[in-house]
Amino acid sequence: MRILLGALLLVVSLPSSFAQSPVVKILGEELDRNFRILKEKADPPPYFISYEVTDEELRAIAATLGSVSHNSGRRTRHLDVSLRVGSPKLDNYHRVRGERAQFTSGELISLDDIPIAIKQTVWLETDRAYRAAAERLIRIRSNQEVKVAAEDPSDDFSVEPPAVHSEAPPAMAVPVEAWTDRLRKLSLAFQKFPEILTSSVSLTALRETKYLVNTESSRLEYGRSFVRVMITAEGRAADGMNLATSAAFDAADPAGLPGDDAILAAINRVARDLTGLLHAPVAEPFLGPAIFSGRAAGVFFHEIFGHRIEGHRQKDETEGQTFTKRVGATVLPGFLSVVFDPTVRKVEGVDLNGWYTYDDEGVPALPSRASTIRTATAAGNPGSRWSRANPTFWWSRIERPPKQNCARC
Repeated sequence: MRILLGALLLVVSLPSSFAQSPVVKILGEELDRNFRILKEKADPPPYFISYEVTDEELRAIAATLGSVSHNSGRRTRHLDVSLRVGSPKLDNYHRVRGERAQFTSGELISLDDIPIAIKQTVWLETDRAYRAAAERLIRIRSNQEVKVAAEDPSDDFSVEPPAVHSEAPPAMAVPVEAWTDRLRKLSLAFQKFPEILTSSVSLTALRETKYLVNTESSRLEYGRSFVRVMITAEGRAADGMNLATSAAFDAADPAGLPGDDAILAAINRVARDLTGLLHAPVAEPFLGPAIFSGRAAGVFFHEIFGHRIEGHRQKDETEGQTFTKRVGATVLPGFLSVVFDPTVRKVEGVDLNGWYTYDDEGVPALPSRASTIRTATAAGNPGSRWSRANPTFWWSRIERPPKQNCARC
């Protein structure tokens, strides 16, 4: 956040080559107006406002035992308003001891680039966000006067340079009729397994475009596309236990998905695994060493290490804070190395799901690599702008290849 003098408004300076989208232009105009008015008339005034619109185009098709069970498409736009009052040192997003985190859903906004329709919703949401922010800041300041000071004195927000970028994701063409027929035929493979009660083979295709403007002069249009073939099967064992198995194939676009032979092989594997589970004895509780492999190893490492070094968790006293007081200490054996790189889109030709170019706060993705994992670094990928204000911990994106390559998970 640049330092504001009085009620002066930041002037957005964009490169002459920047092809600003209509949505970014509309959001930017309303941001300038609302920020100026609130700075002049509101008490306490905001020091930061951000508007983000997420435009999603979704197509979903599913088939069960040769029949189509679902076929739909939709497009939505949601607006998220982030408004901060106080100062970067202490603002309305400050975590209070004993308080549970609260989440809100975005507000639906016009699908058409009509300025008056978009600006009206933005104004209403800004008014709502300001009132809630001002009320919460009062509670936070009152809380600090009567409670013991928190152990973590770090700022609630960080200073970041403005980001300006415009690159909409390519249009995603899904041959609906062809995929509908294909899923019908593929789902018939479950007919060979009569003990399976329910099964499904589905395709989900998502194109997501994000527009972001803030009072630091960031102006962004970016996004990504994603497709997934999902295979699921469910059954019930003789003792009444419900069991399920699944497999998935992910790709950046439909052309990157595998052929029918690979999908049929996965269907047969899912069905055989479930059939075996239905007849397997119930495992007795066991206390002792265990060896994880494949996807299970990736998930396990993600849970016990990845989540625990996410920056925002270190400030939350309701979290375990495993590494909070281990700054500078080695926390993994030397033979292990971890890559934190949200910019990687493929590994050995396999599309990864989870990459991004900018995070949800408009900060560019930054790769970080290390062979000896310590908890102190200022060059990683923090999980929020709080953790950039206190750059001790990485944002851990332990990405896993799709399940058909689980030997590398």
